[in-house]
Amino acid sequence: MTRSLQRSTILIGLLTGAVLAVGAIAIAQRVDARPETAVLVVLAASAALLLHQPLSLLGYLGAALLLRLPVVTVKLSPLRRSFVRVGPAADAPRLRLRMPLFNLAGPAMSLIIAYGTWLLARHRTGPVQAALDAAALGGLLFAGQNLIPVRYGAHRSSGRNALRWLLRPDLARSDVALVRESVEDRALLDDVTSGRLEPAALYALVADPSRSPKVLLTASAQLISQAVRAGHDETTRALGSIADLARSPDVDRRTGGLLATTVANAAGLIYLKGLRDPAAAATAEDIAEVAELARLGLDSGHRQVLAAHNALAVAQLLQGRPAEVAVLLTPEVVRLPAPAQHQGTAMALRTIAQSYLGATPGAERVLATARSYGCPPSLCDLAEQLVADSRGPGPEQPESGR
Repeated sequence: MTRSLQRSTILIGLLTGAVLAVGAIAIAQRVDARPETAVLVVLAASAALLLHQPLSLLGYLGAALLLRLPVVTVKLSPLRRSFVRVGPAADAPRLRLRMPLFNLAGPAMSLIIAYGTWLLARHRTGPVQAALDAAALGGLLFAGQNLIPVRYGAHRSSGRNALRWLLRPDLARSDVALVRESVEDRALLDDVTSGRLEPAALYALVADPSRSPKVLLTASAQLISQAVRAGHDETTRALGSIADLARSPDVDRRTGGLLATTVANAAGLIYLKGLRDPAAAATAEDIAEVAELARLGLDSGHRQVLAAHNALAVAQLLQGRPAEVAVLLTPEVVRLPAPAQHQGTAMALRTIAQSYLGATPGAERVLATARSYGCPPSLCDLAEQLVADSRGPGPEQPESGR
């Protein structure tokens, strides 16, 4: 299906270019046969074809105002695809009439401008008239190709959208509902990232698996951040709530894996303090849960695979298995495509494992790089302390939890 759509898009582009070139040359030859006139006409037609993209937005915006359709996105670009997106409620009245009118307003504006350009050409002579006629042809072709019911990449043509409302209104209403939902998600994400939401509101969000993955992940990160500042009990509660969400069958596999990875990393960094402070050591059950969540993240196929490797490495360190960490976080794994902070964290964890194995050549340089990559300061500090210990009497092997 995608290949056929690409072929149709290329075919329409070639036909438009061919008609434009033939029409422009015919207009030029009607005036005179000079090459410079032909060049002027072709340039005028091409410029019109480009300028009608932003000009057609006037039609969409005017129709949205007259039809009382809320505008949610306006993208204006003379060289790339421009569009206006509206987001009425899916159950708004007379959408089956209002939305086709909205979708046809852009091509209608192009036709009106093209007709006005043609009328203006009737009052001119010579090359100027030819250039205006060619500009009118460019506008006519732009409107025509926009009315052909095809897709252009991720966007449907106006003609395809209009037909969708006339022939498949159920699917068209679903599209409108998705647009509306994305607008609501953006507003919600703004509230979450701004820190305006109280913990109770964040807990409500992470307890609702119907929310979009981005909302769930952002709310989870914000909740963990607030909980850590509030203390141990609140942190335990927040991590438990997000872990339950990650395991929920109502959350898709990849989102669940990302949530599990987020919890495992947050809990693991807290439990790592127990490597030097026995009072902060986690229980064997807590460490096992970190390992289980990390494996859930690894098995989910999400893109943040290095973060999941880091979480599993933390669990292995806490279980007293530094040799497995050295095998897990190989240099090739550390260099996996990932945010720099994840790479820095992996470097620090690998250095901690090597300190227990008595092999820390170049540790200072590696940790300096890890810090520059955004490794959590507490983790890099811990790694430096353990490296220093390994060059003294030697650090004790981490216990597997108490």
